[in-house]
Amino acid sequence: MARKSRPTFKKRQKEIARQQKARDKMTRRMAKKEDGELPSLPPGEEDPDIAGIQPGPQPLPEEWNYVPRPLPSRAPEKEAGNDRSADQRKGDDPSHKGSHSP
Repeated sequence: MARKSRPTFKKRQKEIARQQKARDKMTRRMAKKEDGELPSLPPGEEDPDIAGIQPGPQPLPEEWNYVPRPLPSRAPEKEAGNDRSADQRKGDDPSHKGSHSP
């Protein structure tokens, strides 16, 4: 009949070290939490970091309020008498096959 093997001494030492490390980590976290608390403001004072902020969307800064200039108009095509588009003309002309220039 098979017996359960006992944990080795080295394995037990590793487990104790792991538990001690976890306790040390918890102690450091608690100390950091206690030291990191922000001081409370006296009643009636506002936090300077959030002073003047209203709930909801905030207004844009002044430098962002600009009116874009209109884009320049395109020059009329050279062939004003021909009412077909450039794509239609390109399909009719075999010299334009595979070319992107007019």
